[in-house]
Amino acid sequence: MSSGLWTESYCADALDNNKGWKKAKAAFQKLRASLIEDGWRTPDCYSNLFEAVPDGPGVYLLLAINRCFHDNGFVAYVGMSKRLIRRIGPFNPNSTRHPTAKEIEKTGLWPQRWIKCVQGRPLRDWERYYIEKYNPPYNIIGRQRGVH
Repeated sequence: MSSGLWTESYCADALDNNKGWKKAKAAFQKLRASLIEDGWRTPDCYSNLFEAVPDGPGVYLLLAINRCFHDNGFVAYVGMSKRLIRRIGPFNPNSTRHPTAKEIEKTGLWPQRWIKCVQGRPLRDWERYYIEKYNPPYNIIGRQRGVH
């Protein structure tokens, strides 16, 4: 969706270019609404979307969110785990972060974790489905990693 670093100067430029910013904000709101409708929840908020990371199977994604306004972002990575708590961890700023989350943070974006407990299909099938749906830039099979 975007490239480059999200720095304070980027945020100032975004405010100057309000038309493009409003379009990106609307797209992000639509993305969040579709995640919520699809049953995704996040341990990284204080709202009715909150859900603690379970110690069971599921898929997860990392939303790369603009640190300046928190109203613009994209799906950066999709993964799966038999034990989500071990893979993406509980909320603890001092805990070891997911390696991709660390990479996203280096770009100046905030990696917000979203989780979904799934059933009925193998986890790998769910992961593949969401990778195809969102085409996240940090899932790298056959291409260069990251936002360019």
